[in-house]
Amino acid sequence: MENSGQEGYRFGAFFFAPDSLELFRDDVVVQLPVQSAKILEILLSNAGAMVSRDTIREAVWSDRYVDFDAGLNSEIKKIRRALGDDAGDPVFVETVPRRGYRFIAELQSGSSGRATGKVWFMAAAVFLIAALGSGVFWMLKENSTPTVTESPPSAYAEIGSPAYDAHLKGRVALRAQDFAAAEQYFLSAIEADPGFVHSYTGLARAAIARRSEGWHRIRRANDLVEKALEIEPKLVEARTMLAGIQLYYARRPSVAATLLEVLIDEGIDTADVFVTQAYQRTIRGDTDGAVESAERAYRSDPMSPTLNANYGWIFYKARRYTDAERLCKTSHDLAPDREFALECVIHVNHSQQDYAEAADYGLRLMALRGATAQEIATIRAIDDAAGREAAYWRWTANWLENEGAASVDALSSLGIAHAIVGDGDAAVRIFDQAFEKGGEAFLAFLAVDPRVDALRSHREFDRLAQLSRQPFEPDQLRLFD
Repeated sequence: MENSGQEGYRFGAFFFAPDSLELFRDDVVVQLPVQSAKILEILLSNAGAMVSRDTIREAVWSDRYVDFDAGLNSEIKKIRRALGDDAGDPVFVETVPRRGYRFIAELQSGSSGRATGKVWFMAAAVFLIAALGSGVFWMLKENSTPTVTESPPSAYAEIGSPAYDAHLKGRVALRAQDFAAAEQYFLSAIEADPGFVHSYTGLARAAIARRSEGWHRIRRANDLVEKALEIEPKLVEARTMLAGIQLYYARRPSVAATLLEVLIDEGIDTADVFVTQAYQRTIRGDTDGAVESAERAYRSDPMSPTLNANYGWIFYKARRYTDAERLCKTSHDLAPDREFALECVIHVNHSQQDYAEAADYGLRLMALRGATAQEIATIRAIDDAAGREAAYWRWTANWLENEGAASVDALSSLGIAHAIVGDGDAAVRIFDQAFEKGGEAFLAFLAVDPRVDALRSHREFDRLAQLSRQPFEPDQLRLFD
């Protein structure tokens, strides 16, 4: 390798040479401006520790007058872009709100600089709806919420420890939407260190992704978040997740609003907080406020696929289709294999009656979901654009019924597909099943979401809309306290 034998920092597929301020990915030099490289060197030399904004100012900008805040934010974005990192779901550089930044990935043996320290993790922004993905095949045993048997000396694990290594693998598995593996890694991290707080929130996210269990997985996630807060009462990630559980699954937007307002009043300005607030305001009908909150999240990293998609969905729910299409297409361009953005583009095109483009993007989603070349070719051969799109929705309904049961909000997605093709009675029947089962985030949005516009004239729609505004209270269960 071109950088073999050099002193520097190795992490993942990257090598950083401090003497030359060069960043390599395997044998290839990654273009990084000198100012950005200097900041990356500071973060790497303090890996695992928070580096304050003032420390970076003194080291990089000295006494020269600049618009420091804007300049530092810009340089951090360049570093993330070079590393392929995502501010909404960081693997390398984590933002410590209003304070500074932390390099959170493990440095490989032989790296220069400090290789130990405390590490914080901030999990995926798609927040509960963006962690959405494919099926889960490994099942946690019953009553598997881990118990802390003794008071741990610290809520955070040392870099390089068995707990840290298992947790990092869990985060990578979450990003890859391999939720079964993620659960196993997080459980291993907790077994190695029962006080490692972020493995409880990681395990909660994996539990939420288990689509086939209905409200049972939400109860487990709620218990895990509460366990994290017992260990670290001020943990922002856990408090934000608690607000999300109240919003999407308990269907208590007022409770979620209060939890989020407390965080914001404390000066917590993470992307997760504002994305959750944006969806809360959407449910309450405050579309202008929702767009404002989504904008605040988006500004933290305009190149994040997750934040582009969430911002696009907020615009879609506000029926501002041009903006929604632009943002969701940007997200798709940045991460072509993520279904969250593709579904947004398809629904935006459908709402604009651009059936040809809806079908085109639908075929891309079909390919991701395992459609055969013959199935795709058959639909593509349909001359009429509306007929081509309708065929896509029929294929989607069939896929959801047979293979997509573990996908994101599978019953709700199936109800939407039937509504779009004009089978309102089937859609109502499926939504009733979803309400009875519980645990699908879409149900909180049903009254306001454009995806069910075709169902609004149905005689049962008002009843469904009313159900979407009622808190979810399974009999004899203390789910949300």
